[in-house]
Amino acid sequence: AARVDSVGLPLHARPVLTNLATGKFEKLSYLTGTLRGLLDRPAEVSLGIRAGAIFMLPVYVSIMAFVGRFEGGPGQTGAAALGVLALTSLLGVLGSTALVQLFELPFRTTCSQAIFRLAIVDATGHRVGRMRLLLRWAIIWLPLLVPMLLPAWWLHAGRPVAAFAGALLWLLPWTGAAVHAALHPHRGLHDRLAGTWVVRR
Repeated sequence: AARVDSVGLPLHARPVLTNLATGKFEKLSYLTGTLRGLLDRPAEVSLGIRAGAIFMLPVYVSIMAFVGRFEGGPGQTGAAALGVLALTSLLGVLGSTALVQLFELPFRTTCSQAIFRLAIVDATGHRVGRMRLLLRWAIIWLPLLVPMLLPAWWLHAGRPVAAFAGALLWLLPWTGAAVHAALHPHRGLHDRLAGTWVVRR
C-alpha cells in the first residue's frame, strides 16, 4: 500500500490502504469485504468522464441560451444577426460557467465534479484547499475572460465582425487547452500550473 502513487489513487480507497499498511484490520473477513466493495467503484479517470466534467455545464448553458433566444419568435435570421447571437450566447455561457464555478469554491467541488465523482488533490494525494482551487480557477478562466472584454466592447460598439474575430482568436487556444485536459484526464495544463491532480472520489 505504501508504494501506490498518491496522485493516482481514488479518495475512497485511501483509508482502506492506510489501514492495510498500518495493520489496523482486526479480521480478515472485514478486510475482504472492504476490498470487495472497492471493486464496484471505478478508480480510473477516463477520457469520457473528464470530457463530461469539463464540457457538461457549458453545453447545458449553451442549449438554454439558444432556447431562450428563440422562444419568443424567429426574430432576425440574417448572417450578422446570427453572428451576434452566437457571440453574445458564447460570452454569456463562458461568463456564467466561470461565475458558477467561482461560487462553488467554498464547497471545494463543482457540480460536474460531484456528478462524475471527481476530486482535486495535491502532490501528496490530499484534497487541496480553497486558495489552491481559487488559483486553479484563475488559471483556467482569467486568461480567457479578461481578453474577451475587448470583443464584448466591440460588440457593444456595433462592430460585430471585429468582435467575432477577436473572440475566435482568444477562444481557439483556450478550447485547445480544454481538449488537452480531456485527453490527459488526471492532469491538464491548468493542473500542472496549479500543482494539482484530478482523481476519482
